[in-house]
Amino acid sequence: MIFFDTNVLVYSTANLDKDKQETSDILIEQAIKDNEFSLSPLVISEFIYVLAKLRIDKKLVENAIALYRPFTKYPVENVLGALEC
Repeated sequence: MIFFDTNVLVYSTANLDKDKQETSDILIEQAIKDNEFSLSPLVISEFIYVLAKLRIDKKLVENAIALYRPFTKYPVENVLGALEC
């Protein structure tokens, strides 16, 4: 299992740095392909918080959460309310 931290998800989702985005995308895609991708609910919460602060489109965040939620070891509670901040 490969545990991913928040910054990898943020770089993959937000258009902040093209090189980091490409690297993050490759790492995530390979880990998913190898069935090694793992996240914690805290990382998901931090991810949403950072994207909300960056004012990333809510629909993009919701799509990312739908992609990442199955890779958490424990259930992710409804944290999308953070996007309303």
